[in-house]
Amino acid sequence: MRTTNKMIKLVYKPFSTYRNIRFLSGSERQFYDANTQYFNPDRRLDPLVILVECGVTDPHGFKTGLVNQHLTDVKWKISESGVLKDILPTDTEFVIGTGVDKGWLKIFKNIADTESATLIFTAKYFDIDSKRTAHFQQSFVLLTTPTAVSPAVLETNCPHGENLFLTQNKAGLVVQAQLFRETSVLPAAYYWYKNGVEITDSGGYLNSKSSRLFVPASEISQTGTVITVEVADCSNDLKNLNQDGNLPPELPANYRPDQKPAKVYKGDFLLMKKYPKYQEEILITQGGINPSVTFVEAEMIINTCEGTLKNPENAFSVGWLKQPDGRFLYKGFKIKIPIEKIVELHSQNKQLDVELREDLTLKE
Repeated sequence: MRTTNKMIKLVYKPFSTYRNIRFLSGSERQFYDANTQYFNPDRRLDPLVILVECGVTDPHGFKTGLVNQHLTDVKWKISESGVLKDILPTDTEFVIGTGVDKGWLKIFKNIADTESATLIFTAKYFDIDSKRTAHFQQSFVLLTTPTAVSPAVLETNCPHGENLFLTQNKAGLVVQAQLFRETSVLPAAYYWYKNGVEITDSGGYLNSKSSRLFVPASEISQTGTVITVEVADCSNDLKNLNQDGNLPPELPANYRPDQKPAKVYKGDFLLMKKYPKYQEEILITQGGINPSVTFVEAEMIINTCEGTLKNPENAFSVGWLKQPDGRFLYKGFKIKIPIEKIVELHSQNKQLDVELREDLTLKE
């Protein structure tokens, strides 16, 4: 009579997440009177209060509803003039909700009328019972409109989204800015920056003097890349191009004045690389138990909800058998290991260790 044991593994489907954005008081848009130098509303007196309600929907029906009080790794950031910084509990211009008020933020900060500010909220929810994690992210743009004159307003957008999903083999993302007065697009000059350094048509960037900048995938990071744009109103420049009495319909392509104007309108974009949920798997495609073979062929594959990932070496890198000095004996998704090395590992009761990285630092 023989008895055996079998571990039964519960496989849970991932949560679906949703967010409800509530403005509890104040306004995300301010008006600034250049004559009186007053903000309306003045957030020092009438703060803006935002609540991001975070919820999950469980396909199994176990955990469903709002989970704000159980959120972890709650972070608020603000991006101004191309600089992304954390909002800390000690900041006097903000109050961050805690406990049952997680996802809540009170803002006392007034935003200058020449630039927009982007607020970014991120958090996680971890279900202890099923070991599932849900991620939440939300951004808000705070705008200030001058009211002393007919205002010029900078509108920014990302036609293909702010997230670069590498498994879709995208080459990069496009960011766009246009300057409006009421419903008319103003003639303008565009200056694009990353980390305070002006972007040119090099390193994969394209159209760096136009309203649409192409940002290559190599310039976008997982932690977030901030691209800043400064736009100058060139309405007077267009009038000055009237050499023969006929007003040209628009500025020449990639137009820049001889000197960058002092007054510019600023905006910024937070671009991020995203990876899908995946599970790596190691396949022994030749030998593995037969000591008479000369080598063992090992391969790592990456499985996603859409199937086995094609060309994983474009976004990941793999190292095998890490040595004491930190180097790896083999690199790549598919390798051949001499049977002598396998016998040596077996005699030392060691396993075939492998490290997968979400970058190309281990690529040969």
